[in-house]
Amino acid sequence: MKKAVTIISVGKLKLPHWQSAVKDYVQRLERSWQIKLVTTRESSEQTPEERNRREGTHILTALERTGQPTLNIAMHEGGEQYNS
Repeated sequence: MKKAVTIISVGKLKLPHWQSAVKDYVQRLERSWQIKLVTTRESSEQTPEERNRREGTHILTALERTGQPTLNIAMHEGGEQYNS
């Protein structure tokens, strides 16, 4: 039985090359994992702090809806990259 992984993202990918990249990676991951993609809506708040707070609330709501215990990993475009 494959382990389940839920990937939650904020906003839809608009550029075709990014959509294609996600599709490719999901296909690769599905060999070993059960993948579920969830997209939350982007916030239209004016300040970055308010946008982050609102989008964070959307992510937490999506996590609650998964209804299963999970390992949660948050990624941010300004975050640090780690080597394996």
